[in-house]
Amino acid sequence: MVGKRVVRFEEKAVGKAKRKAVTARKPEQLLVDLATPNLEAAVKGLSEKELEALIDFGTVADEERNALDGQVKLIKAALLVRAKKAKWKTRAGAVGVAKVSPRTSTSILPRKMVALLSKLKKQKLFDTVFNVKVGEAKKYLGEDVLEPIAQIQTKEFGSISLKRLEKSRS
Repeated sequence: MVGKRVVRFEEKAVGKAKRKAVTARKPEQLLVDLATPNLEAAVKGLSEKELEALIDFGTVADEERNALDGQVKLIKAALLVRAKKAKWKTRAGAVGVAKVSPRTSTSILPRKMVALLSKLKKQKLFDTVFNVKVGEAKKYLGEDVLEPIAQIQTKEFGSISLKRLEKSRS
């Protein structure tokens, strides 16, 4: 039952016995409770067990999502091959529809963009309109050469990954 809150009471052995409520919300209920504009306040109220339950629930959900992503990618690739061969743009199933649409990408050679900026007397826009592919630059020039001009920003808590624990082999 989603949303059911399980409450058990523990005896506190200090002076007179006191009853302290300890809650153990199911991960599904935790997600409902965390879906609030003030996530920071909602997270403050999590117990250690609830935090561990969220980690476990998230790990399993992440694995399932990754498996589904792989399946969807394969299905889409197969449908594109079939659509191209049969020359169809739309095809319906019992519960869904597949629509083929064109994919467009645009590229401009840097030399041509510099020439255009010069012609328009807009050289001041150079830093605004140009991005450097840092990975490519490192590959061709080396990291040491780029380090003095690179701007590196690091967020200590920038991302999180969920991985299944390896079972110990005894």
